[in-house]
Amino acid sequence: MLQQEIVGDYVLATGTEHSVRDFAEFSFKEVGRVLEWKGSGINEIGVDAKYFRPTEVEYLLGDPSKAKRCLGWEHKTSSADMVREMVASDLELVQRERRVNIE
Repeated sequence: MLQQEIVGDYVLATGTEHSVRDFAEFSFKEVGRVLEWKGSGINEIGVDAKYFRPTEVEYLLGDPSKAKRCLGWEHKTSSADMVREMVASDLELVQRERRVNIE
């Protein structure tokens, strides 16, 4: 992206559609938790997290076509693998912060 002659914004994405619910389930699975869903629509909640975002969109989908067309970029990481890496990074940060607070 930085070597392009013309400056542009690029979306780097898998191009696969997932709901916020999918993202939450991927994340909780990484730490051995299962979300139990109750309610429906904007009243649906994940019991384990009790996290609610009433202004959230139902589906999120990145369009990486410009990055593919201009950069030849294609994703190699699935959404579930990306979440796995994100959760592992967050858990590592928590462990580091705990060590600092203990010392």
